[in-house]
Formats: sequence, C-alpha cells, structure tokens
Amino acid sequence: MKKYVSVLLAMTIAASAIGCGNQDKEHTKPQHDKEESVTEEQQDNDEVSIGASPTYTFTSVKYDDDYKYFKGKIECVSITDEMHPELQKAVDELCAEQTKEFNKACEKYIASAKEVNGKLAKEKEEARGSNSEFEYDNGIHYQYNIKLRVARCDGGIFTVVFEEYSFDGGNHGKYVERGYTFDSETGELIKDLDDYYDAMLDEIHEYLSNSPDTLKEKLKDQSILKNFNNVVSDSIKSLGGYLDTRGLTIPISAGVILPYSDGRIYFTLPYSKMEDLDKKYIPSNEFYTTDISPSGLADMIDVDGDGNEEVVYLETIESEEGIGATYTLHVGDKAVKIDDDSMEIVMCKPVFVHTVDRNYILVQASYPMDSEVVFLYDVDKGCKLVDTAEGSIDELRDGFVTLGRHVDAFGTWYSKKEYSYNQKGFSTDEQVDRFENNPSSDSDAKGITLKKSLTYYKSDGDERVEATLSAGDVIYPVATTGDELEFVTQDGETGYFQYETIDFVRYIDGVSEEDIFDGMPYVG
Repeated sequence: MKKYVSVLLAMTIAASAIGCGNQDKEHTKPQHDKEESVTEEQQDNDEVSIGASPTYTFTSVKYDDDYKYFKGKIECVSITDEMHPELQKAVDELCAEQTKEFNKACEKYIASAKEVNGKLAKEKEEARGSNSEFEYDNGIHYQYNIKLRVARCDGGIFTVVFEEYSFDGGNHGKYVERGYTFDSETGELIKDLDDYYDAMLDEIHEYLSNSPDTLKEKLKDQSILKNFNNVVSDSIKSLGGYLDTRGLTIPISAGVILPYSDGRIYFTLPYSKMEDLDKKYIPSNEFYTTDISPSGLADMIDVDGDGNEEVVYLETIESEEGIGATYTLHVGDKAVKIDDDSMEIVMCKPVFVHTVDRNYILVQASYPMDSEVVFLYDVDKGCKLVDTAEGSIDELRDGFVTLGRHVDAFGTWYSKKEYSYNQKGFSTDEQVDRFENNPSSDSDAKGITLKKSLTYYKSDGDERVEATLSAGDVIYPVATTGDELEFVTQDGETGYFQYETIDFVRYIDGVSEEDIFDGMPYVG
C-alpha cells in the first residue's frame, strides 16, 4: 500500500469498508483485498489557482452469497481527506448506487446460473453410464466483476472509471466501461461533455484515416470508413466520455469498430482541441499517458511538444510460416522494430508518456509462457531504446512505473515493484519481491501445507529466534529475496526460512520443496 506525495513514501492504512459509501449491505461484505491511498502531486499554475488534490482509498467487496457456479466482486473508492466534503459525498453516493445495481445484477446471474446448471445436472443423470457422462462434471461458472480505476485526480477533476466484466456462458465474456468525471471542489458531475461531440467525431475520423492498410482492411469488412457517420456516430452517442490526464476519452466496446478479438479501443480528444472548456479543468500538471492500440489503430499525438500532431501506430506483420510476428512502432517518420532479434513476441502494448521534462514510449511485450518485458524508448532521442525491465505495466506516474510479474517461490505469486524511469533507464531500490498473498488483506490468499516439521526464524526485537512448524501447519508466502522466503502463519505470525534453487527446484537444507510442502500453486 503506497502513498505518493511528490516523492515515493510508504504508509500503512487501516482496513476500512467506507469505500462503497452507504451501500446496500444485504448481500455484500467487505473483504479488504485491495486497498490503497494515493495522493497526486499538486503542481503550481500561474494562470489558474486550484485547490489541493483529493486523497482516496480503494476497497473491494464480494457478493455475499456462496454459490458454486457464480462469483462476483465490485471495487469502490472513497475520498479520505477533509478538504473535499462535497466530492466525498458525491463519490460515496455514486459507489452506493453502483453497489446497489451490482447486487441486483448478481441476483439475476445466480438465478440464471442455477437454471442452466440444473439442466446440466439432469442431462448428466440421463447420460450416466455413457461415454459423455463426465462432460457435465464442471458445470458453467458465471462471473460478474466490476473493477475501478481513477483516471485523473487533481484539484480540478476527479474521474473514476468502472470496468465491468460479465460471463454467462459462450465463447467469451462481455466488457463494458463507464466513466464519471467530478469537479473536485464542488463534487458536481460534469455532464456537458456532449458539446465536444462533433470535434470528437472529427478526431476519430482522423484516427481511422491515418491508420495503416492492415487495419483499414478490418475496417472495410465492417464498412466503417464508407459509412462513417452511420456506424461510428451512432455507436458513440450512447457512450459516456470522461476527462482524464490527456483530454476527453471515449471507450469503444469490442466488436463495434474492430473485430471482437481486437478488444476495447479508445479515442481521445486532447485538451488543446476542447475550446471553451473551463480552464480549471485543464490539468496544471503536464504529465499524461495515452495507450497506443495494439491492433494498429493510429493515434494523433504531439510527441515532441511543438504543437503539431504526428501519426503514431503499431504495425504487426505475421511471419509467412505462421509462427511469430514482427512488431514495428511508427512515430511520425521514425520506425522502431520491437526486439529486433526475436520472433517470439505474441503481443505488444505500447503507451506514450509525456512527462514534465521528457517524452517516452513504453512497450509491454508478451512472450510465450506468460513472460513479459517492458521496453523504454526515449522519444526525444529519436525513439532510442534506453532500457528494458521484466514485468507488465501496472501503473504509470510522472517518473515512476509499477511493474508486476509472476515469481516462482514455493508456488507462483504475483509481485509488484516500483521503478523510476528517465533517459538513463529503469531503476529500483526494491530488492524484495513482495507478493499479493497476505491473508490479512487478501481474501483470495493461498496457503501451502507442511508435510513435515520445518525449522524457521522469527523476529524478536532486533534479533531472530529459531522456531518450528509442524506437519499439517499452513503458511502463506508473502515475499522473497531469491534465497529467503517470508511467510505468514494462520495465526498471523511472520516467519522466514532460507532456501536455494537448483534447476528450477527449491531446496531447504537439501530437501526438495515437493517433499516439504503440499498444495503449492505453481503456474505454467
């Protein structure tokens, strides 16, 4: 859990359920499996005087109804400082309404899941003894999850975006994204963004027209360019845009403009093109990021701050053998091949980053076996490759990036690390991989069970004292240095033991991990 004020500071936050406001708790209970507080750095602005940035905290709430074939979770947010009472009330009311609707939706999903799985149970009974009997064992598992992210937080604007994922059978789930933009000072919901509808249509048309031929072929299949006004214009009328750090952003659901397999896409009208917008809503902090479509859709970005936009897009060329592809990032008249020596990349996700001092592009490249690497390019140096770091981008800030990756240590665990980035590359002081697996804050934490007794160490003041765990005891790995594991017991006690890794297998005093633990959740 982190709090950021100008420089990186860490603090511990008490668990709280206020993140969902005065919610309907008939079916929900707080799980506290995601909670953090963030403060954006306030920047000076000589032209417009705005107040301090709000601080906020996340909570996660699960649907409180145990049913084998359904899981639901909603994330909420609450303003935690005393300087924004109107905003706090407005956000709490929004989250309360979202939670109320979430509960109603969960009831419908459960009713549907029970009906479908009831039919499957009957079909299984009818098929008993036949070769198809076991085809009905798994059932159909429904899901309805709502994730929340803060797309902008400063003295002028507070924007939250709810990302809904639902699955009720079929080949894939459904994603819907809804954004809400508040005036940070008054708490009022900003609703007059329709005034920029025509300008947004012009921007979208420019995106599509400047995209490479490979993407236009996909567009032609759906007659997008030919019937632009009928297809695009009608599609975005019902979509609610929101203000983020770059401008007015509208998310387009999968399958509307590009094939469903290309996922959601985003169009942004930059603040420089939003005439008559109240100046207090224009960010005083120059930092912003914008995702570059992995599908090849072009974006128009002022990459060097000279006031002129350039075409930016990712080109993907499949190999003639059908195995592997090459990825080339086009920035104006520059073409940069991603990982020039490899044909193993399966997907690239570029993001343009405009910091106060410099411009960068970070490219998250995915390789087989869930391996991910982030490439850092210095746009101001001709898109020169500066550095690489292992992991996927979890959060981007001015000069800092959070990278997440899976770490193998008596199971596979997800770990996050904070890195600084500049024209010299990535840098971090964090030597420990800390896992999101602490049962005190994560309701989905996974424990591993001892097959035999284990000697470990625990802290006693400034010293470590020896202790023993018995067969049958359960521990929760929470961090590793690569040769020492930190864990938490079921009683909440923290302990440590040393280990060594030989040929991808971990040993404790010469004994294999498989002979010591049961239930290690390895992936891959």
